[in-house]
Amino acid sequence: MPELTLSSDFLNWLVTKAHEFDVKDVSTGDANDEDQVASILEDRGDDPVFEEMTTAIEDLNERQQIELVALAWLGRAEEEGSGSESFEELFELARNERVNKTSVYLLGMPLLSDYLLEGMNKLGIAEDA
Repeated sequence: MPELTLSSDFLNWLVTKAHEFDVKDVSTGDANDEDQVASILEDRGDDPVFEEMTTAIEDLNERQQIELVALAWLGRAEEEGSGSESFEELFELARNERVNKTSVYLLGMPLLSDYLLEGMNKLGIAEDA
């Protein structure tokens, strides 16, 4: 198992918040392009869950933000039927492709809570009951 600097408590908290955010976001429809994602996120600017998650993600150090993206990608790969990449490979890919604010990228990802949970499961990180 890779050595994560993110705590399981933080990850469980973020999954809970992401689930709250995902549930509220159902009415906005599919976010297929960056303009649509930006529009959705701008509309959510006064949402306390959105603000709390944005602050928490941006307060992480660079390595932790990369770990979070890699964890979400690991979980998403399962849904997409790939999943051949290891966490370490996804971590390096996330490090190399990092261009935008991590919070904007992650909060624009539909099903973020599901992806994080799946990634945690793959790495054997305990989730809150």
